[in-house]
Amino acid sequence: MLKTKPRASSRRAAAVVAGLLAVLFAPPASASAAETEELAKCRALQRESREESGRCFQALRTASAPAVRAEAAWALGDMRAATRAFKDAIAQARQNPAVYARYGAMLHTAHQFADAEAAYYQALAIDPAHAAAKLGLARIAQGRFEKRAEELAREVLEDEPDNQEARLLLARLALEVGDLARAEEELRAPLSIEEVPVRLGAMALAAARDHLGGAAPSPWEAQALALHPGYGALFETVAHFYIVTRRYRQAVAMLERAVALDPALWSAHATLGMNLLRVNRFADARAALERAHNGFPYNPEVVNTLRLLDSMAEWPQRADQGVLVRVHPDEAGAVAPYARRLVADAVRVVGARYGHTPKGPVVIELYPRHADFAVRTSGLPGIGILGATFGDVV
Repeated sequence: MLKTKPRASSRRAAAVVAGLLAVLFAPPASASAAETEELAKCRALQRESREESGRCFQALRTASAPAVRAEAAWALGDMRAATRAFKDAIAQARQNPAVYARYGAMLHTAHQFADAEAAYYQALAIDPAHAAAKLGLARIAQGRFEKRAEELAREVLEDEPDNQEARLLLARLALEVGDLARAEEELRAPLSIEEVPVRLGAMALAAARDHLGGAAPSPWEAQALALHPGYGALFETVAHFYIVTRRYRQAVAMLERAVALDPALWSAHATLGMNLLRVNRFADARAALERAHNGFPYNPEVVNTLRLLDSMAEWPQRADQGVLVRVHPDEAGAVAPYARRLVADAVRVVGARYGHTPKGPVVIELYPRHADFAVRTSGLPGIGILGATFGDVV
C-alpha cells in the first residue's frame, strides 16, 4: 500500500492547483494560458452540443502546448495522436507528475491497463502523494474488484479530505457490495458542490443507489438530465450495478436509454452488445458491438467478441422442446442431443421441485476451445472457470 505523509493545508492546496495547471501549461506559458482557457470552453460545450464541442477540440489539435493537443485528440477519440502529444508533453516536463497522471488516464480509457499503471507509478515516483495518480490506480483496481481500490481512495482522503473524486469512488465501491447506506453517506458532499462534472457523477451514483434499493425511476435522473440533457453516462452507470447484481435485462434497458441520449457513448454501446448476448439477442448484440467498434476501435473485449461471433456464424442451432443448443459443427451430432435431453430432464425434475418453468427457451452453448468460452463470457481470454450462466443462457 502506498503511504503518504501529511502536509500543511496551504502546501497541499498549492500542490493541487500547481498540478492541475501543470498538466495543461507548457512553454511558452503565454500561449498555453489562452489555449487552456479554450480547452475549458470545449469541455463545457460537451454538456450542450457534441458537434460544437467537437469543432472546438478540433481547433486545438494544432495548439502550441503538447498537453493541450493531447487533451484535444483524446476528447476526439484519436488515441494515437493523443499518445504522441502526451509523450511530447512528458519530454518537456519530465518532473511533472500531472502529465504522467493524465497520460495514464488516457491509456486507461483505451483499455491499456498495464501501460496506464506504469504511467501512474511514474507520477507517484515524482510525487508519492499525487492524488490523481493514486485514484487512477484505484480505478484500475476497482475494475478488477480488488480491495486495494478502497485503500488507495482512503489514502487520498487522508491527504486531501475534500477530494470529491475519491468520495465518488468510495460510493461506487459501496454500491458494488450492496452497502447503500455507506454509499449515501459518501455521496452527500459530491452532490452539493458546484463543479458540474463531479455533481453529475454523484447524481448518476445516487440514481443507481435508488435502483438498487427498489426506488426506480430515481428523482436524480430528472435532476441530472436537467443539468445535462445528453448525459447518457447516467443510465450507463445505473446499468453497471444491474450487471454486477446479474439483472441483465434491466441493464439492457438502461443501456438502450444511454445510447439513445448519447449515440457517441461508445463504452455504452460496447456494454450493451455484451449484455444483449447474455439475453440471447445475437443480431442486436452484433449491431451494438459493431457500432462500438466503428466509434472506438481500441476496446479488446469488443474486438474479441466480434471475432468470436464471426467464427460462430455457421454453427448449427435448433430450438426443440424449449431448449436451443449452440455447438461447434464438429461436435453437434454427438453433443447436441445429449445436452438437449439433459436440460429437458433438469427443467422437468428441478422445475417441478421449485415451481419454476422457464418462459423462453433455455440456451445452451458449448465451446471446444476454452479461450472462445472465456471471450463469450467476459470478452477476454484467461478466465479461470469452466462454465457460466446468464439466467436462461448457459
